[in-house]
Amino acid sequence: MHGAPVLFLPIIEWDFRVQRPQQLARCFARAGERVYYAGLRLTGRPRPPRPVESGIWAVDLPGNPGLDPYRDRLSPADVRGALAALAELAAEHPLAGVWIVVHHPFWRPLAEAARSAFSGALLFDCMDEFSAFADHASWTEEEVALAATADLVAASSVRLHAKLAPHHPGCLLLPNACDPEHFGPAASRRPAGGRPVVGFFGGIHEWFDGPLVAALAAARPEWDFWLVGDTYQGDVRALRDLPNVTFLGELAYSDLPRVASGFDVGIIPFRVNALTEATNPVKVYEMLAAGLPVVATDLPELRGLGPGVAVARTPEEFAARIAEALAEGPAAPREQRERWRRESWAERFLILRQAMAEVSPAGLASPAEWTKSVPTRRTLGLSPANYGAADLKRHVDRLEGDLRAREEERDQLIAQAAEMAVERLSLLEQRDRVLAEAHRLRGVVASHQQEIEDLRHPLRGRLAGRLRSLLGGLG
Repeated sequence: MHGAPVLFLPIIEWDFRVQRPQQLARCFARAGERVYYAGLRLTGRPRPPRPVESGIWAVDLPGNPGLDPYRDRLSPADVRGALAALAELAAEHPLAGVWIVVHHPFWRPLAEAARSAFSGALLFDCMDEFSAFADHASWTEEEVALAATADLVAASSVRLHAKLAPHHPGCLLLPNACDPEHFGPAASRRPAGGRPVVGFFGGIHEWFDGPLVAALAAARPEWDFWLVGDTYQGDVRALRDLPNVTFLGELAYSDLPRVASGFDVGIIPFRVNALTEATNPVKVYEMLAAGLPVVATDLPELRGLGPGVAVARTPEEFAARIAEALAEGPAAPREQRERWRRESWAERFLILRQAMAEVSPAGLASPAEWTKSVPTRRTLGLSPANYGAADLKRHVDRLEGDLRAREEERDQLIAQAAEMAVERLSLLEQRDRVLAEAHRLRGVVASHQQEIEDLRHPLRGRLAGRLRSLLGGLG
């Protein structure tokens, strides 16, 4: 088995919305490394490792399935169990010298134990202000401890970098990025005429400013607003009844370029708070790569991104910037692609991989050997032919699975209908037999009724005579 092992201890599941963890995992795989992506939650019934993409395996770790990775802490027993499972995995998938990529402080005890057990190295890739999430506990102490003990720290935003740099002198600023080959085709499929479409894709969660978008939609009824993403904890009540707002739900990564090709302007309407001020939104790079002008809330990471990105502080400013973007139109597709190719995941990964090559803890390959294996843009091969095709294949496989499930459901319904038809015939036959028996019984009752009547008349005569006789005797 070729390639160095890389173990991801994630902040999101592999099958969740494609973000920084999956993109970096794909880069490692394209560079020839063996990638193991753990499930976000521990499980009482772990499955064997299973490939999810070329060079990437999904791995279940045993432990208490009731643990909430955003709020709870790993117990020593959970760490021992997960470490034993990794040791079992290593029997077929060697983990010596593994790089452990940690995306949440929840994993720190396991990451440190695995580094020691497999003579590996630890990368803390910080992509969010964890404690600022409404459903997260405070992770400040664990975060500081993880940064201090890691062999390498990367931060996705200037604010996160400023927070972690005092705890690790080699902290690397590594912003988010996009796959321009994936989103680029959307730039050449702009809709012709019709109502302007203002669009968003991503999480419509606690950080999404629903009232702001509702104010925009109410003020500009001639614009259509398309919102792509699930609405968990999102304040969207004011949006539900607006006729020019359409919720498209959560869509697969492979569907985003198609939907973005229907947008005229992309928006990033985030609330301004501790969470978003430390955020470097992936979607701004993806929207720009799709040829869209972007209007966003005034967040630190979105200032100074250059042409194509306008920031606004009020609903009125937001509407004005959107109107300006609609009047100006998108940039030339070729210019846009060239610009945002420099902001690609491949470029970010080359920087990260070089930084990793300069780290050489005991048991790892020397920096010179790592440098020899640093991939190039060509060897990464990030293009629709690679991940776009793989993503499309997964989408097709999912559709085929849904079709098979529907066919099985159809067959079951047909069988049930046949059984019901037989049962109906049986019931009809029983009904006919009951009706016939009822008819026969009515005849029997009628004949007995006549006999009763025949008996009743003589009886009446005798009783009447007897009564007269008694009355005469009394007289």
